[in-house]
Amino acid sequence: QHWSQVRNLESETAKDFFVAEQAWKAREAQLLAKLLATEEREKNLEQESETRLRDVHKSEAEVEAHMQAHEDLEQQMLDAFSSIADVRSSFQDQLTQLMLVNQNLQAQVVDAERNNADLLKMLEGVRKKVVAVPARRAVVVTPAAAVATTPVAAPMSMPLTAAEGGELENEEDKPTTFPSREHTTDGSFSLGQQVGWHGKSGTVRYIGDVRFAAGEWVGIELTDGKGIHDGSVNGIPYFECPAEKGVFAQPAQLSASDGAPASTPTPAWPVAAVSSAPHGEMYDTLPSKKTTAGGSIALGQ
Repeated sequence: QHWSQVRNLESETAKDFFVAEQAWKAREAQLLAKLLATEEREKNLEQESETRLRDVHKSEAEVEAHMQAHEDLEQQMLDAFSSIADVRSSFQDQLTQLMLVNQNLQAQVVDAERNNADLLKMLEGVRKKVVAVPARRAVVVTPAAAVATTPVAAPMSMPLTAAEGGELENEEDKPTTFPSREHTTDGSFSLGQQVGWHGKSGTVRYIGDVRFAAGEWVGIELTDGKGIHDGSVNGIPYFECPAEKGVFAQPAQLSASDGAPASTPTPAWPVAAVSSAPHGEMYDTLPSKKTTAGGSIALGQ
């Protein structure tokens, strides 16, 4: 009976052990399944993290590209502002130059009016003046009949103006070279002299006639300030200087280097006023040329 109880107990114990073993195996299988699910989830999370990290890097690259584009746009705006400032400065310089040219033209008009008034006065005085010539002492001969007893300066190679007896039928007959003189007619300025013009200083580089206007003109190379040309006007070279450093002015518009104003030259005979009169009009007096057409006979010779 005792052994029967023992066997029963062993049988029950074996059953309990088997049940416990089956329960432990089931629990182990559940834990293993949870472990596999956890590992799979970790892999998915790692892949998702890598994808998000790549997206973050891509977003950072896009942000850097946008920042670079913004910086480029700012630089372009700065360059545009600088160009606008340069254009404005150039426009102001050109406006200042135009104002100076306008002032120069106004001064030339005033000088021309003053010279015209002086010429008219001189013409009126000459018309009223009677030149006394001793009786039987004056004769009129042709240049071929006169014999020179004193040397006469060689005539200039420049053609005479229409008022001095020459004829310039068209633009092709006008001179294309203009040699410079050493001094102005009144001797107030000379080549290489330092002069002042509208508050600017410069050096005299040319003295003489020009093709674009009548009268005596002085070519100046400015040492400070901005000029108009490089010594050439309308394709004709008068002197050489750097670009936008050359100007032309009349002697009355200049001052010496010490600030003293130039002396106003004595007006010459009003040839232009006489030559502009209607053809065939009679005058009380006729103006004399300085030399004959061939240059063989000169006044006072």
